[in-house]
Amino acid sequence: MRGRVTELRYARGAVESVRYAVGADHIVVPADFVVDASGRGSRLADWLERGGWPRPETERLPADIRYLSARFTRSTDWDGPLSGISRYSAHFPKDIGGAAVSPIENQQWAVMLSSFGNGAEGRTSDEFVARCRELPPIFQEAVKGELVGEVVPYRHPDSRWRHFEALDRFPARLAVVGDAVASFNPLYGQGMSSAALHASCLSEYLCSGPDLDAPARHFLKLEKVVVEAAWQTSTAGDAIRLGLAAPPDTQQERRQAWAMRQVREAAGRDEQVGTALRAVGFMTAHPASLMAPELVLRAARVNGVPEDQIRQEYTMTERM
Repeated sequence: MRGRVTELRYARGAVESVRYAVGADHIVVPADFVVDASGRGSRLADWLERGGWPRPETERLPADIRYLSARFTRSTDWDGPLSGISRYSAHFPKDIGGAAVSPIENQQWAVMLSSFGNGAEGRTSDEFVARCRELPPIFQEAVKGELVGEVVPYRHPDSRWRHFEALDRFPARLAVVGDAVASFNPLYGQGMSSAALHASCLSEYLCSGPDLDAPARHFLKLEKVVVEAAWQTSTAGDAIRLGLAAPPDTQQERRQAWAMRQVREAAGRDEQVGTALRAVGFMTAHPASLMAPELVLRAARVNGVPEDQIRQEYTMTERM
């Protein structure tokens, strides 16, 4: 059914139906169970408040990342790689986030440039092509083709987490997933992975034979584990970039920061450490796995940390 949802209706502490509009017509559909997967622009908080339920608090972290994307015709003569990602270090003199190129249907390339701040550079087709010509060969090849359509801008102002799990009252027969719960800086690639894991949490909840006349607390608890992992991974980098990250305060925080620094520095030089870090980025492992003493110990040795310092730090890390 296609339409614009305008409200939820409740009875006996549960969602009983969904009201939506198609043009001037308003239709009410009875529902056994409702899942809000309407994305970052979800109006669920409004619908809850309108029905007499509490509104969740929204946690925000500025990101202010801008995307520019464009499509180009793709030559049949190109025999090089068919996808590429280019990233800049945090200290790169220009406020650039990175770039990506992929082949798509109709023998075309899709090219994306990202930047922080006003993102004005590259908005015109000539500027876009000029920036791509400074990137690795696959980007240069992509923009040799004819531009299809226009350069399209997109802005992601902040990461958001709506804390439905913290509400003291929540209607039964209702779940919320994906960006409707939490949306992250897309530069870190957490969105699709976390949405798939939210679906897995919902499957586990519904297959467990729950009492649907009680709020889906078990589902919200499972989902929170996924959201926290993605939030921790994606917002940490933005907080450091924006100068919003608080310096380690306690001894435990300082030890954890030391351990994380060892893992990140060793990831590019050691396959085992790099694989562990990548698993967290791909959301096939929890961020806590990077604090495993054996991994931290290996990373510190790869980094050439003196053994006496390793023994001191390792002992504390082992206790975390």
